[in-house]
Amino acid sequence: MKIQNLSGGSTIYTSNVYLITGTWNAFNDVNTLIDVGRDPAIIEIINNASTGVGKKRIDQV
Repeated sequence: MKIQNLSGGSTIYTSNVYLITGTWNAFNDVNTLIDVGRDPAIIEIINNASTGVGKKRIDQV
C-alpha cells in the first residue's frame, strides 16, 4: 500500500488529502482518495499520479 499526501505543497489552506494506491498498482487494487480538500491544484496532482495502466485514477472517495 502506498499513501501519498497530495496537499503537502498547497499554497492555500486545505485539509490533508491522501491518495492510497496498491504497492504494485495491480488491476484489482482500489485507488482511494481520503478527504478531497479545497485546493484546486490537487486535481492536477491526481491526474499525473501513477495509479496503474488501464485503471481509474480514483475508485472511491
